[in-house]
Amino acid sequence: MAVRNQLNMRVNMGVPTPKIEKMVFPDNEKQLRPLSSSLKGWGFIKMRDSQVRSFFAPEVLKDFNLHEYMRENIVSREKSN
Repeated sequence: MAVRNQLNMRVNMGVPTPKIEKMVFPDNEKQLRPLSSSLKGWGFIKMRDSQVRSFFAPEVLKDFNLHEYMRENIVSREKSN
């Protein structure tokens, strides 16, 4: 899957096929290599005039509660100080 020219940013999840790579990153000169064959959530990104680079977006589980996670970490930090 690829997203192109949205907010001057290009993103491709996983390893692009040669056709997709030319379409999404037409001026890229380096070979895009996979970060891992078993890891999910990685891809390639290019923002504005920068070079294409790899990135990782970890999976967030459906039942994850950010507010509860933050609350627990704030309390544990306050106890350690």
